[in-house]
Amino acid sequence: MAIPIRIEELLPMASWLSSLVENNLAKFNDFSPEFSDSYLTTLDDKKEKVRELLSPQLFIGEMVKATQRLRDNMLAARPPLLKLEGYVVRAKDELSVAVKIFGFSGVRKNIKSGDAEGFGKKLADLLYLADTNSSVLEAKGLKTETIALLEDILLTNTQLAQAQNDAILAKEKAVTDNDAVMNDLWKDCKNIMDAGKRIYKYNDPEMVKNFTKVHIIKTMRHDTAHKKKKDVSV
Repeated sequence: MAIPIRIEELLPMASWLSSLVENNLAKFNDFSPEFSDSYLTTLDDKKEKVRELLSPQLFIGEMVKATQRLRDNMLAARPPLLKLEGYVVRAKDELSVAVKIFGFSGVRKNIKSGDAEGFGKKLADLLYLADTNSSVLEAKGLKTETIALLEDILLTNTQLAQAQNDAILAKEKAVTDNDAVMNDLWKDCKNIMDAGKRIYKYNDPEMVKNFTKVHIIKTMRHDTAHKKKKDVSV
């Protein structure tokens, strides 16, 4: 079902109408018990869902935070990584592979670029080689705590990357499902407008316009234009 107003005007209209119901709840409840406190609560929930769908800034903010958590976690690997590298270099003549095969430079490159996926793969390979050569490295002074710390960082990286991916998939699904959410809120708007006209048509005719789509949209657009004009003049 196509909504006969601009999508960005749906939420302001719903807020306008819900305020009218809230301020005149006794009259609406007398007209129909459907209009109650629980109705308003449900309507608020629907508005919040639409707000989230129409707010890319909110999603972008979440992604920025998720990326920063990944970044901070990767940066935390630098100190133990430096220590581990020191022991690998000291044991170079006794290792099963050459020092460069451990891939320290690759891990550091991923940290610098913020590549969480590449970081996870490179660090996992590095830790596997460290485990394979654990007896030699421990003889040089490597502590199990250093390896444990890097393993924790690797696990956290996996969990944070998965959480970020889940958030992206959830957003994509929300966008796909948004027609149903938008239509549901518009259905409530139509319901309130219809009830408002019937309640006030003969009791308070001046109120009827507040439940008329054309008047609501015209008023909202005028207020928005006036606010922009005022902001420019400040």
